[in-house]
Amino acid sequence: MVKFKRSLPIIMLGLFLFAQLAAGASNPSETALRYLQNLIAGDFQAAQAMHNAQMQGAIDANGLQVAWEGLLKQAGPLRDVGQPFVESQNAYTLVYVPCTFDTGVLDVLVVIDAEGLIAGLNFVPHELRASWQVPDYADPELFNEATIKFGLPEWELNGTFTTPRTAGKYPVIVLVHGSGPQDQDATVGANKIFKDIAWGLASRGVGVFRYDKRTVTHGARMNAQTVTVEEEVIADAVAAVERVYGFPNVSSVFVLGHSLGGTLAPEIAARTTYANGMIIMAGTPRPLSELIVEQVSYLSGLDGVVTPDEQAIIDGLTVQTAALNKRTLPMNETIMGAPAAYWYDLLDRNPIEALQESGKPALFLQGERDYQVTMTDWQLWRDAFEGDVGPYIFKSYPLLNHLFLAGSGPANPQEYEIPGHVDVQLIDDIAQWIMSQR
Repeated sequence: MVKFKRSLPIIMLGLFLFAQLAAGASNPSETALRYLQNLIAGDFQAAQAMHNAQMQGAIDANGLQVAWEGLLKQAGPLRDVGQPFVESQNAYTLVYVPCTFDTGVLDVLVVIDAEGLIAGLNFVPHELRASWQVPDYADPELFNEATIKFGLPEWELNGTFTTPRTAGKYPVIVLVHGSGPQDQDATVGANKIFKDIAWGLASRGVGVFRYDKRTVTHGARMNAQTVTVEEEVIADAVAAVERVYGFPNVSSVFVLGHSLGGTLAPEIAARTTYANGMIIMAGTPRPLSELIVEQVSYLSGLDGVVTPDEQAIIDGLTVQTAALNKRTLPMNETIMGAPAAYWYDLLDRNPIEALQESGKPALFLQGERDYQVTMTDWQLWRDAFEGDVGPYIFKSYPLLNHLFLAGSGPANPQEYEIPGHVDVQLIDDIAQWIMSQR
């Protein structure tokens, strides 16, 4: 099997912006195969012309050429193209095209948006695609689930309220997603980390509310040039907290934010008196733009060699980040998949100050194998708060990655496609902390 590490120049768009939810593609498999044929033929201009607006701004024809030729350099000549496998994920269609090279089989993963345009490209290990299974630590006999609609009238969202079958009152956690359009389960391949958390905690007496992000449900009506995390994340998370607080038997409500949701959890909890505290899973107090440069640098060095093309991309991102920090970019200029205005808004937010001002308790959880949000970020939280005895608890997990799935060795994007479950120790730690807040 080929060990492919060059996720570097391949941009999985939707990391920060929004799905276009208009008319769908009539045949995603044909679209993916036509796109792949352009790559095979070396017609990178034609391939790039199939990209949606965000993908157009993220990678040009030269970048596609670098990525494709880098793949062939590692995997050898392409020998055969197999039958595509198609699945839906959030607002996108994922088409896996098995391709046989001299050194093994890889899936060319083509992500197609609802308009039939290419929203992402990646190369992942070939495998039989699996469906989500109930984790061993969850017992569906111990909880109920109900569909709940909530939110502002023009931005109403679907959510699922998972409640324990226990007598009396119980605490509730509201789950807040990371970047990009995500469904209520935070689905990545066969993995559904929010569903794992909901079922695991409800089996331990903690209610959980999860919901589809606004960018999944209403992405077509959102203006990508002006939207900020206020519309993308914060407003709906606050509305979710206030919605579930009003249900009978709810004793308290906590915000659990993952990744970007973790970064914004202090601000969300501070915005409503109904939030009693927060759990920050792989959240960073730093600007996300800085993390992207680090992620790309990490991925480029996974094989121990940083090529000139890879270094050029890293250098370009570094220059863009510096320009962001100096605020010299036009508000509508798209960089790293989002307009500069989006990044400027994030730069204006200070998670550490928001948490200090809220005075609410927080549990900080971090996977030590996470290359997207690293132990450096977790340590920044500790440096700011560890001396404050009582309200703040810090836990890290040596084997867990950004999705809090267990693994070994240097983490890589391909392992997110391996079916698994959020680690049981993390589930137990969250449940114990929540119960201790009563």
